Amino acid sequence: MTAAAHPMPPPARLAAALVGCTALLEVALVTHHPVVSRAEQESGIPFGGLAAIMQTNLTFHAVLMLIVVGQLLGLFLLARRLGLDRPLVLVGTIFCSLAAALLVIAMTFDGFVVYELISRCNASAAGCTAATADGLRLMAAVIQGFTKLGFGAQCFGFVAFGIASWSLGGKARIAAAASVMAAAAPVAILMSGDYVGPEQLTQILALLAGWGLCMAAMLAAESFKPSAKSAGAAPLVAAKD
Repeated sequence: MTAAAHPMPPPARLAAALVGCTALLEVALVTHHPVVSRAEQESGIPFGGLAAIMQTNLTFHAVLMLIVVGQLLGLFLLARRLGLDRPLVLVGTIFCSLAAALLVIAMTFDGFVVYELISRCNASAAGCTAATADGLRLMAAVIQGFTKLGFGAQCFGFVAFGIASWSLGGKARIAAAASVMAAAAPVAILMSGDYVGPEQLTQILALLAGWGLCMAAMLAAESFKPSAKSAGAAPLVAAKD
């Protein structure tokens, strides 16, 4: 009867591992984002070389999608531990879920749709038809739009989680405050109006990785508290927002 009223929460260590590790993996992966350099564009990169880059780009985004799914699972576990009945936690969960969907759409266009369009070029980059070239320009705009919206939603979701963690009290508030600043900082990059390329992505993900590490450290510390083990049926936070 008691177990039904107070179900055991998911393990904090698993949530910490997923949130922290996926944040670091995203940064490590984006530093190897396959791109066509300006010098290659000006010299007219052969179609074979371009096709090889696009194949790598497809694999890159497929792996990144798996990392995003793992991160979202970790965020769901974090939300459960903080208490899904709290408004801030619910807001964070909704925004992060929306962000994951938007970013997966952006990656689908960038990794898969662009690959199909490039595959239609049968000789060289300059030999692509006008329709394909127009399609690539449209895809670039769509990718930028979904990428900015996705990261914007993720920033808001991370900020909500960070603020919700403040009620943990004690030293956890230091991590909560740091996580809020790390999650809010990328908004300035997104609102600058500049093209979000690999360099900007690295900056954004590095800042968001700071949020992930703060949350991971907080969850890991909580999991090692004797009170957390003895009161395993209780969520991390009992207070309402």
